[in-house]
Amino acid sequence: MFPFTRERSRPGACCRPMFATTSRKTLYSFWDLMDVETLETSFNALQDRGRDYLVAEGISEDAVGFERAVDFRYYGQEYVLTIPLPEGPIDMDAVRKTFDEAYERQYGHSSPENRVEMANIRVAALGHLTRPQSAPPAAETAKPPRERGRVLCRIDTQYGDPRSQRHQRR
Repeated sequence: MFPFTRERSRPGACCRPMFATTSRKTLYSFWDLMDVETLETSFNALQDRGRDYLVAEGISEDAVGFERAVDFRYYGQEYVLTIPLPEGPIDMDAVRKTFDEAYERQYGHSSPENRVEMANIRVAALGHLTRPQSAPPAAETAKPPRERGRVLCRIDTQYGDPRSQRHQRR
């Protein structure tokens, strides 16, 4: 399951059926030093790999979509937050602001003045499938009515043991 996908697949849910694959690449840098072109090139390489995989699985190329995300943390922290990136060109300042807001929601505080490290980039390649037609319900034949009878129960209470009950069917 993708931690950053907006279309989650659950059994029984009314959702769009899809075939998906995820890719991750370690791309460590301080966010303020990251070159946008390097970032876009790295995302494009992961998207190409995902597209190739889905096309090889029989998904048409026009039915493939992508979701991008970056794993961020404040400098010196160990745990990361995965922040989804919107489609289109990457707005470095908007992504940083989104991270600070997500950190605030998760931990109850944020440090917008501190440096942010990016650890990984992630791409989910989503192959949207057409929903198959539902088969009509199978016709069932009526079952004969059950035979009904009386049940007699004899209880041995010599020792008071409930396991000593004997049941007979007539």
